[in-house]
Amino acid sequence: MGSKIHIELEGNSPEICSLLRKARKWFLEWESIFSRFNPQSELNRLNNRKGHAFQASETLWNLLYLALQAAKETDGIVNPAVLSSLESSGYALSFEKMPSINVSIKMDQITQPISPSFMDIILDVSGFLIILPERMRLDLGGFAKGWSADQAVIRLAESSPVLVDAGGDIRVSGPRLDGQPWKIGLVDPYQPDESLLVLELGQFDSLTAVATSGIQYHQWMVNRELRHHLIDPRTGKPAQSDFQQVTIVSKSALDAEIAAKVVFILGSVKGLGWLDAHPDNFGVLIYCK
Repeated sequence: MGSKIHIELEGNSPEICSLLRKARKWFLEWESIFSRFNPQSELNRLNNRKGHAFQASETLWNLLYLALQAAKETDGIVNPAVLSSLESSGYALSFEKMPSINVSIKMDQITQPISPSFMDIILDVSGFLIILPERMRLDLGGFAKGWSADQAVIRLAESSPVLVDAGGDIRVSGPRLDGQPWKIGLVDPYQPDESLLVLELGQFDSLTAVATSGIQYHQWMVNRELRHHLIDPRTGKPAQSDFQQVTIVSKSALDAEIAAKVVFILGSVKGLGWLDAHPDNFGVLIYCK
């Protein structure tokens, strides 16, 4: 998934090592389904079948369903149909393979507002069929890590208290063995070696996950202009936000990931309004200097 996956299990059970091995297999399986950088992934096979019915796995179908629900609820601000925009902005390779120098892209490669609409995707639950419109290609990177963290915690929590960190999307099962919350340090984007504050997760069912959207780690230069991976679907280009970093605490990692992206992309005026209208989410918002 282009990320480090960190899992903590508490307890002395001899099953813990076996559970960690199982968890690793789950993440490898999910990567083989959702990765846009693996030519053989199920997602890429779907993208290559646009305009035709694609027989999907239940896993891919379910995550795409959740992604489309999120797109509807956010008026398309978070949107799985952004792959062409990501690539035309220069994010065509997994980030560790991205060139460290300036990339040159012809201006006619820069996309316009995303079209066709995500509303035109057809999902048939009876056979887990998916039909993408012509010219549409999906990227599920904005959903898969949070979803994976949630799924791993659900499966592992039956055996012990657990924390899963999937590339910064963090979910815990509840309190630790001693009843105390899990403590999560929030990095200062302007001083990466320093923590701004410490978040406590797991004491309340509504506060078991945290996710951060920001531009300090995934950015590059195109035509001598700074670009990043948070696409605004209204323009098809990297979002122009007055936030440097948005962290959201919520009930699930997927919810936190979605909310963090929405608030970041909308910026301070509309983003704060959106957060006020969704009181189950709590935010730590850092403005650009």
